[in-house]
Amino acid sequence: MTEKQWLAARGAEYLTDAPNNGKDRRKMRLVACACCRRMLQALPPESAFLGIIEAAENYADDASVRSDAVAARKPLREAVRKITGKAALSDPLRSAVTALIDLTNDVVEGLSMSIEFSRYVLKHPKAMVKTDAKNEQLLQGHYLRDIFGNPFRPIAFDPSWRSDTAVSLAKHIYESRDFSAMPILADALQDAGCDSADILGHCRDANQVHVRGCWVVDLVLEKV
Repeated sequence: MTEKQWLAARGAEYLTDAPNNGKDRRKMRLVACACCRRMLQALPPESAFLGIIEAAENYADDASVRSDAVAARKPLREAVRKITGKAALSDPLRSAVTALIDLTNDVVEGLSMSIEFSRYVLKHPKAMVKTDAKNEQLLQGHYLRDIFGNPFRPIAFDPSWRSDTAVSLAKHIYESRDFSAMPILADALQDAGCDSADILGHCRDANQVHVRGCWVVDLVLEKV
């Protein structure tokens, strides 16, 4: 894969062709979670669906809480049985459960299944997803670049840029998923001496899609 192809990539499956793919399992897991979060709008409003994604996100940051992620499977299955009214799962819900459960197992399988789940839901007549397959693939490409950045142009982050203000803002953004503060984070980084056009531009780009695991927020919080 070339840099041009990476910047134009549509669909999370392109991660398998990217440089150093698979070496950062945390980031891969967060890509999978972002894909599944996108599909929540297509699922019944059951807390179990969101719960297992949140458990998988926590597991991505702290392997010691894997038991919580595994425990989240039971209420997920119970919610699905309640929805279907029987123990056997319908095909779309089976696809959803498989994708979500795999987030607590092998991250590569979790990513693969979340992508397949996205495709399945988009084709299902009762999905009620207000988008189309091409737009969904475009968004997944944005998720990849927001989480992995540009692997062809690694950024040298000066520790002095981690001012108290920048770290506090980044922590708030990460925990709340309120990315409206990204331009403010850019200001804080610039005040601390950051002169990286890539970092500042990523924060200030109004068209940039952000999800948990954003490479700039990760750099500030030393998660990479």
